[in-house]
Amino acid sequence: MNDNEHFERLWNDYLEGELHDGGIADLQQLLASDDSLLRAAADSFQVHRLLGLKAEDSEIRHEDFVRSTMERLPSSETKFVGDVVKMLPVRRTGKTFSHFLFRGVVAATLLLLLALLFFRPSPSPEVARVTRLHGAVQWTGEGGIVQDLHKAGQVLRGGTMESQSADAWAELTYRDGTTVTVSGRSLLTFSEQEQKIVHLRYGTLSANVAPQPTGRPMLVLTPSAQMNVLGTQFNVDAQSESTRLVVNEGRVRLKRNTDGKEVDVEAQQSITTSINKQDGLVPVQRAEAISGWKSDLEADVVYGKWVSRLWSLGARLKKAVAEGEMTKAAAIRAYKRDAHFDDSTGSVWAAASPVGSLIVLSPRRLMEQPVLIDANTRVVVGGRLHSQVAIRIGLSVGHPDGGFAGKYSTHIPVSQLADGEEFEIELPISEFRDKTNQDSSLIGSELTDLWFVAEASPAKFEITNVEFTDTSGRGNP
Repeated sequence: MNDNEHFERLWNDYLEGELHDGGIADLQQLLASDDSLLRAAADSFQVHRLLGLKAEDSEIRHEDFVRSTMERLPSSETKFVGDVVKMLPVRRTGKTFSHFLFRGVVAATLLLLLALLFFRPSPSPEVARVTRLHGAVQWTGEGGIVQDLHKAGQVLRGGTMESQSADAWAELTYRDGTTVTVSGRSLLTFSEQEQKIVHLRYGTLSANVAPQPTGRPMLVLTPSAQMNVLGTQFNVDAQSESTRLVVNEGRVRLKRNTDGKEVDVEAQQSITTSINKQDGLVPVQRAEAISGWKSDLEADVVYGKWVSRLWSLGARLKKAVAEGEMTKAAAIRAYKRDAHFDDSTGSVWAAASPVGSLIVLSPRRLMEQPVLIDANTRVVVGGRLHSQVAIRIGLSVGHPDGGFAGKYSTHIPVSQLADGEEFEIELPISEFRDKTNQDSSLIGSELTDLWFVAEASPAKFEITNVEFTDTSGRGNP
C-alpha cells in the first residue's frame, strides 16, 4: 500500500469518527511530510463540514488534530471556509441530522460548495522571496492584510512593499534570479503573470534583471515614466514629478508618460524625466566621479521642507509683531534692512515620518557626477536644533558598477547639540557604521543620499549646510 492509498484509508476513517489514536499519529506524520496530502485533507475536510456529514463525537475527540491541520493552511482560505460554516443553519438531533433538515442543508450547501470549488480564485503562485532586509519594512498582500517583515525567507505572492525609514531596505529575489532592492522611504507594488511588473510609486530601486522571455520584458512604472527591461542592471529614483534612471549594464527603453516619447538608455548612461518639462529626452554619459561635494539644499532635498532665508526672516518678524515685541513699522524696516535680491540661501526643516522627524538629501537630484567616498572623506554638517534631541546621521551608498551597497550611520548625542543654537559637526568617514555588518566598509562606494533623523516625536531641527570634503585635496569642486 503506497502513501496515497494509506492516507485515503486513514482519512476516511477519521471523517467517519472511527480512527483510533495510533491511526491519528500515522495520519499526522503523513500530512507533515507531504503538502499535497495536506491540501487534499483540507479540501476534503471543508467539504465534509459543509455537507454536515461529520460525526459529532469525532469532532469533539479530534478537535486538537483538526486545529493543528487547519493552522498550516493559508489564513485567507480557512477564514473563508469558517465564515461559510458560521452562516449555515446547523442543528443537531442526537448524533446525526434529522432526515428533513439534512436534505435542506445539503440543498443549500451544494451551491456554496460549487462556489467554493469552481469560483474561488486559486492561491497566487510565488512571485518573489525576501532574501535580505533591514529596518522598518511592511508588506500588504492578498486580502489587504498588512504585516511587518522581520526576517529573510518569506515567500511573497505579489502585493505592496513599503520601506518606511531612511535606514530601511529590502531585497526581493524572483524565481529566475532577478533581484530588486528598495532603499530608504520607498513604496513598491509588484506582480508577475505574463511578465514582471513593478510600480515604484516613490523612492529608490536597484535591480539586477535576468534575461526575460522574448516579447515579455520586465516593466518598471513610476508616476512619470515607464521602463522596458529585457535583462540588465539599473537604478531608479522616483518622486511624484520626476524619474531618474541610471543604466550600468545592458539597455533600458524609457517612455515619458506625458507625451509617450521613447528613448533607449545604454550602459553607463543616465536620464532624468519630469512631468513638468517637455524638453528633449536625451541620455547623458556617465561622468567621472568626484570626491568633494557641497549640497545645494533647495535642489537636493528629497524629504523635508525647504525654507528660504527671507521667508524665515519674515516669519520671525511677523511672530514678533503678533507677540507685541515690536511694531509693524519696525518689522518692515528690519525686513528691508536684511533682505536682498538673492533668496537662494535657506535651510531644510525636518518633516514627520513613521520613525521620527526626518530630512533626506541626495546629490543625484541635481548632479550627473557620482560622489565617491574614500578614506580621506570627511562629512561637515551645519544646522540648528529647536528641540533637545539626539540626531542620527546616515549615508546610503551604492557600488560604482551599480547596485545597492548598504546604509551607514552615526549617532550624535544630545550633549553635542545645544537647543536653539547653531551647530557644526565634522565627522571622518570612519565614524559611519553599517548596523547589519559592523565589519563592512563604505570606502570606494558612491553616495546615493544622506539623511538626518531625530527619533523623538515631535522634534524640530533644520539643516543649513552639508559638505563632503576630501582631505587629500583631490577631486573637490
